[in-house]
Amino acid sequence: MAACAFRYSTHYYPIQHKNAPGRPEAAALVDNTTGPESVILILGLDWSSEFPYQSHRRAIMDTPWGWHRYGSGQTLGLEPIEHAIFNEGPGNVAALVACDEGRHEDRLPALLQDVGMPLATNLRADDCDIYERVASSSVSHKP
Repeated sequence: MAACAFRYSTHYYPIQHKNAPGRPEAAALVDNTTGPESVILILGLDWSSEFPYQSHRRAIMDTPWGWHRYGSGQTLGLEPIEHAIFNEGPGNVAALVACDEGRHEDRLPALLQDVGMPLATNLRADDCDIYERVASSSVSHKP
């Protein structure tokens, strides 16, 4: 029982404590600035379904485990997430939400370019940067 309590306090409690309230302010921003049929692209939330649920939007979320960076020694780079974006249609991605570590990922500029969003944003809440499409931006349609 002591081992279970130790494992909970060192592993699971920090995860639950960090994600407990979700991101209500950032989710409300996305909910108020995007259409109900929009899709959001999320980085840095470890596939947690809380943000899409709170923002009432469908989401494309990248894997937090980095499986596309390891494996057979080859780096696939953005390939898995690019396929998801292509299948949804880059023009249907209304916002990119980068939270926590996702705000500083090296691939963030490439993803913003893929969905036709500017490289800078003034929308910030709950330790998340929210990038949105500007009317005149072009969208990349590569597979």
